[in-house]
Amino acid sequence: MTWTGIHTSNDKLVDSLIANNTIHSPPVIKALRETDRSIYCPKSQKPRPQSGSYNHGVFADAPQSIGYKQTISAPFIHATALEALFSHSQTTPPTATPLNILDVGSGSGIMVAYLQRLFHSATVTGVEVIPQLCEISRQNLISDNFTSPSTTIINGNGWTTTTINPPRTFNYIYVGAGAETIPASLSNMLSPNGRLIVPVAQPSPNSELLNNQRMNRIQVIDKDSEGNTTVSDLPNLDLIRFVPLVHPPPPPSSKMSKMVDYDVRYKKGWAYGKQPNSYLVSCERFFPSSSPQPQLISLGEGQGRNIAYMAAPPLSFNCTGVDSSVVGLKKAGLLCTEKSVPPSSITLKPEKVDERTEPFHSILFATKKWDVVLSIFFNLPPLPRRALNRDCLRSLSKNGLVIVECFSPAQEVNRNRNDGYFFKAGPPTSELVSTKDLEKDFYGCEILDSTMTRRVLNEGKFHRGEACVTQFVAKFNPDNLKFKSLFSWRKSIDAVFDDVNSGSTPPNSLYREDFPCEEIMADAKTSYLGNSAKSDKMLFCAPQLLAISCWYSTQRQICRYCGVSECFCDSIYDSVIENRSAPAPTPATATAKAKTTVYIDFVVLSHPNEFLKSTSTAKIAVQALQGAKNFVYGSKEHDAGFAKLSSASRIRVLYPCPDSFDKDICSETVEEMCHNSTTTPTTVFIPDGTWENTKALVSQLFEENNDVKFVTLDSERVEKSESKLLSELYQGAGVGRLSTLEAIGMALTTGEDANFVIANSNAEQYLSGKNLNNCLDPLLNHVRAINSATLIKSDSNNPDNDAITQMQDTINKYNSPSPLFPIGLRRCIICGSAMSTYLRMKNHLSGRKHCEAILSKGLDFTSSTAILNAQISDSADFAQHFLPTFE
Repeated sequence: MTWTGIHTSNDKLVDSLIANNTIHSPPVIKALRETDRSIYCPKSQKPRPQSGSYNHGVFADAPQSIGYKQTISAPFIHATALEALFSHSQTTPPTATPLNILDVGSGSGIMVAYLQRLFHSATVTGVEVIPQLCEISRQNLISDNFTSPSTTIINGNGWTTTTINPPRTFNYIYVGAGAETIPASLSNMLSPNGRLIVPVAQPSPNSELLNNQRMNRIQVIDKDSEGNTTVSDLPNLDLIRFVPLVHPPPPPSSKMSKMVDYDVRYKKGWAYGKQPNSYLVSCERFFPSSSPQPQLISLGEGQGRNIAYMAAPPLSFNCTGVDSSVVGLKKAGLLCTEKSVPPSSITLKPEKVDERTEPFHSILFATKKWDVVLSIFFNLPPLPRRALNRDCLRSLSKNGLVIVECFSPAQEVNRNRNDGYFFKAGPPTSELVSTKDLEKDFYGCEILDSTMTRRVLNEGKFHRGEACVTQFVAKFNPDNLKFKSLFSWRKSIDAVFDDVNSGSTPPNSLYREDFPCEEIMADAKTSYLGNSAKSDKMLFCAPQLLAISCWYSTQRQICRYCGVSECFCDSIYDSVIENRSAPAPTPATATAKAKTTVYIDFVVLSHPNEFLKSTSTAKIAVQALQGAKNFVYGSKEHDAGFAKLSSASRIRVLYPCPDSFDKDICSETVEEMCHNSTTTPTTVFIPDGTWENTKALVSQLFEENNDVKFVTLDSERVEKSESKLLSELYQGAGVGRLSTLEAIGMALTTGEDANFVIANSNAEQYLSGKNLNNCLDPLLNHVRAINSATLIKSDSNNPDNDAITQMQDTINKYNSPSPLFPIGLRRCIICGSAMSTYLRMKNHLSGRKHCEAILSKGLDFTSSTAILNAQISDSADFAQHFLPTFE
C-alpha cells in the first residue's frame, strides 16, 4: 500500500481510506473523522508536492513535516494500525480494564488523539523524546478538547522503562518511529492479551538512512494470557520509511567525568609525591596536645603521604588510612617504612569510603573516637558528601578536628583557560565544594579556618599548577553553650539509631545493603500476637517501624536530624538562636503587677509514625526550648527515660481532655497549671503525631501513671487560630488546628498573658510563645520550596524520591494517571490520603504514611503470604519491600 492521494478536507481523506479498504470498522472511521488532522500539522503547511518533499498539504495521505527533523506518519499508516488494534480488542478481550495505551514517539500528538477517541474510556500516554514537541502536542490536544487526566504527554525515551514513572503495563503500545530491533523494554511493558505495533528496520540494501529515515517493516507483537509472544507483519503494507527511534544518550565521556582507576594510577611512581599536603602541614598549630598519641583517620589516603607525616615523630599520631585502592595502600606501607614510622602507629584499611556500608562504618565508628578526621582532595557528590560529613562529625572526640582541602567551585574557571600554568583537572563540577557547603555540613562546630583561595599545587605528577581550593578546619566542642540544645537533640536521635543498629530488632544493622523484609515482618507478627490489646497497631510494632525509618534514612543518605537529604539543620538552629535573643513581645493583657516565675519541663513524646518526618515540628520545639526532652516511643533508651519521667509526682499532658474523663477532676487550664508550678516543677508531656497517633500515646501515658492530668488550651483561642504549617501543607486545613510546636507556643503565650515567667527546672527561661512560633519559618520555607518545585517541574532527580522510579507492577493499580496539567484530586486506595497533584501522589507512594499503612494492613494477616514472600531486588528500593498486592 502506498499513499492514496491529496485531499482538501479531513472528511475527503477519510472517505479515500474507506474507498481503498484501508479502514472499515465504524469506531475507527468515527475516530478518524472526529480528529481534525489540521490541528496537529504546522499551521503554515501549504500543499507544495515537489519531488522529495513532505509538503503535500495537511489532508494528503502522506507524511507531514512537524519540525525538529520529525514527521507525522501518513494517515494510511495510522489507519491500518488503528484497525489492527481495534480488531484485536474485539477478538482478544484485555485482561484488565480500563485500558492503558502507550504511544511512543508521539510527535505532535495526533495518534494519541486517535487512540483516545477509539478507546474513549482508556488512559492514553504519549512519550516524546523532544521537549519542544511535547509542549506542542500538549497544546494541540488541548485545542482538540482533550483536557481529561486520562490523556498524558511525557518527555522521555522509548527505549527505556524509566521513562514511564511510576512503572506500569499497557494493553496496547504503538511506536511511531523505526527501531533496529523490537525494544525489549516495550515488550516487557505489554500486558497479557496485549498488542505492540512497532516499525523494525530491515537488513537490506534499502535500509540505509535517507534524510534521517530508514526503511522499516511494521511488525505486530501479540502477548497471550500466559505471557508468550508471537511476531507477525502488519498486513497490506510495504517497507515504509520512518525516523529512527532515538536511543538514550550515552553516559558523559568527558575527561572530568571519567572514573579514575587509582590502582593503575598508583602502580607506577608516586602520583601525588611523597611529601605531605602543604595545607595539612600549616594546620599543625591546631593539632590537639592533650592526648599522648592522638587518633587520626584519613579518608581517601592514597599512597600514604599524609599519614606517614602525621605518624612520624614529633607528631606521633596513631593513624588509620582508608582507601579503595589496594595498590595505593601497599605503597603507603612502603612509604611509612621508608620514613621509619613505627608499624604500630599505622593501620591501613582497603575499603571504599561509603558511610552506608558496614565495613567502612565499622572503621569510622570504632571504639575509639577520632581526634582528627582528614580529607585531602577526597571528593564526593553532594548527597554522599553531606552524609559522610555528618557521620564524621559524630565520630569526633571532644575538641576533635576535621581538616579539609578540596577544589572550590572557582576551579571550573581554570578548565577554560588556555595558559598551561593553571591546573585544569579536578573532580566534576557537582563535586566542587565551597566554604559555605562545609560550614553547613559541620554546623555546630567551632570554625577555625574557612577559606577559598588560589594556590600553586606541586604534588607529584597529577597535582601541578595554580588551582582554586577550599581550605577548612573545624573543632567539635559539645560543651559550647550556644549549641547546647542542638547537641542534646542530636544525641537523642543518635540513641534511636544506635538502638536499631545494635538491638535485637531486625535489621540489626543499618548498614546491610539488603533490607530484611521477611525478618522484620516476622518480628512484627510476634509483637502483634503479644500486644493485640493495644489501641494503636503502630505502637505494638514501634521497634520495627523505627528500624524501617532508620535503615531507609541511612541508605538514602537523609539527614537524621531534620529528615531531609538537602539538610537544613543550620537554618533551623540559626532561627532558634535569633528568636531566643529577640525581645519578648509585651502581652496584650499584661498588668502592672509583678510577674511570677513558674517551673515547667516540656517533654515531647513522638509516635513512631512521626519519627524522621521532614514536616514534624518536634525537632524545632525541642531545640528551641532549653532543657526540653524528646522521647520516641519504641526506642529502648527513650522508653526507659519515658518510664522514669512518667512516674514523677506532677505529670501533665498538653492535650484536650477526652469525653470519657471528668473534666473537673482530670484537667486544668494553662493558668491553673502555672499557679501550681511556682515551687514544684511540673513535667508536661506533649504527644507528637496525627490525632489518632496522639490518642494512643496518651493512653500509654495513663497506663504508666493514673494520676496524670490534662492541660487544655482555651478552645475559643484554638478555634480562632490558624496553623501556618498545616495551611502550607494542605490548603485550608490549618484553621482551628495546631502543630506540636504551635500548641506549645499557645501554652507559653497563655501563661505570659497571665503574668507568668515560664522557665525549666534549672531556672532557664523559655523564649516567648510568639518567638517560638517564629522558629517555624525555616520549615515553612522548606515546605513552600517543595510545593513550588512540585508545581513547576518534575522531581525525578530528587534523591528522596528515587525509590518511586523502581516500583514494580505490584503497585500499578494504585497509581493515578498523569494529566496534561496536574490538577484534580487523587485518593490512595491503600491509606485514603488525598493528593491534589500527580507528582504529590508519586511522593506519597514512597512516603512513610503509605508504607506504614501497608505494614499495618499486613499485620491483619489478610495477605501475610504476599508480604513474607516479598523479594528484594535493590538496596535503594525501599518502597518495593512494603508494597504487596491487596485485593
